[in-house]
Amino acid sequence: MLRVTSLRTAALTMGTVCALFSFGSSTRADDAKPAPDSRPMSPNSHDERAYNGSGSGNANDFPSVETREWANAATMSVHARTMFRRAQSELDFGIHRIVTRFEHSHDFQDAAADAQRAYADYAAAREKAMASLADNVRYRETLRLRDEMGHELEARRASHNANRDELTAMAQLKMQYASDARVIEVQVTESNSDLKAARARMVASARRVMDMRSSFDDSLHDNAEVAQLRKNVADARVAMITAEAYAWTTALVADASIYYSQYLHRMDQGYYAPYGPAATSGYYSPYWSR
Repeated sequence: MLRVTSLRTAALTMGTVCALFSFGSSTRADDAKPAPDSRPMSPNSHDERAYNGSGSGNANDFPSVETREWANAATMSVHARTMFRRAQSELDFGIHRIVTRFEHSHDFQDAAADAQRAYADYAAAREKAMASLADNVRYRETLRLRDEMGHELEARRASHNANRDELTAMAQLKMQYASDARVIEVQVTESNSDLKAARARMVASARRVMDMRSSFDDSLHDNAEVAQLRKNVADARVAMITAEAYAWTTALVADASIYYSQYLHRMDQGYYAPYGPAATSGYYSPYWSR
């Protein structure tokens, strides 16, 4: 964004300098012209110089070339912005297509399916190990005390008659019961060989999937298709910035040309007009021939 703003500022400055230079050059050229013909102009006579001012060959010196260039530059700017958005869309779609191709590849599909099976085996092994705690009297009693303390804590909170210290003590006691139950669960799960083997398979399969994704992400940096799409975006960005700078410059030049044309003929419809009162006295507009 900073680069675009800088180029726009440079374009504005260049356009202003060009317009001032054109104005100054025209003024110096006019100073070098001979004095206008002092012969009177009849109402039926037409000064051909009125149709050939500023070298444009247009009546009243209208800057048609500059205004046409302005319209062309604006159209080019719109086209360049559209092509830049198109290049960005092609880059996004290209990356999405490559990612989809990778995720649907045979190797990745096998690795993902193996990870899902390993997780299902681990969940089944853990459920089986936890089922053995149904005969553990200490575990059941700890869970009962935890649940009772939780219900009592909720009841005291709802009654609004317990102070903060009492509620804090009850909450800490509930957390202690839950921690004791968790210790029992860890002891059972860590001593179960089937559960440990299922956990190891689950971790290994998940790591394999992560490694494949990481390798694929690294390969995108060297992918020829992605590199070409990114180059297209960069080229489109340069073209867009150039076209916008050109549009800004031509807009300034066209504005300056229109105002200069108005300045040259600001008195053509007044006293010194070709058919005005001064025409019968041998005078005509000093700006008509410029």
